[in-house]
Amino acid sequence: NEVKNLAITASLADVFKADATVGCYSRKGLWRHLVSVAAASRFVASRCGIRRFEEAYMADLLHDFGLILMDQFLHKVFNDIVRAVASGRPLCECERQRLGFDHTQLGERVACHWNLPASTMAAIRYHHRADACESDSRPIAQAVEIADFLCSAKQRSAVGIGRVDSPSGSTFAALSIDRQAGVAAA
Repeated sequence: NEVKNLAITASLADVFKADATVGCYSRKGLWRHLVSVAAASRFVASRCGIRRFEEAYMADLLHDFGLILMDQFLHKVFNDIVRAVASGRPLCECERQRLGFDHTQLGERVACHWNLPASTMAAIRYHHRADACESDSRPIAQAVEIADFLCSAKQRSAVGIGRVDSPSGSTFAALSIDRQAGVAAA
């Protein structure tokens, strides 16, 4: 698993070699977000006693896979979405309005075609709302959601704007994390 995680990390790093910026967004900033959240989610999963916690690293490294795809293959539209987010609108709402889907749906669809592990697909699809995940991968999705929130609150956000909603109280409770402590840490 460690070798696979390193190989995927190295492959993804190639995508970010050519930096591009739009307002607050930069590819290098997205890469820093992905690596930060991957490390944080693995820590959260490990500390919360989630079996297979090592899966959290890959799941979180790819949680914003849909954003990577949009930036790479729908760059002009992606730039428009980033500008709309900078004006204060929620990311997924801007994506759905402009494209009819959001980065979580796109990322999950491609991950499914690539036969990625169920925990990775769950993290991609549900990292903004882990409570909606109904599979046995829910704990990984919850760890990813919490890590995404914490990193974004610490200015390691996906699109350069730290506007990620706090996970629900039930997500914190499911992992035996005190919500107040988690929000205070952010």
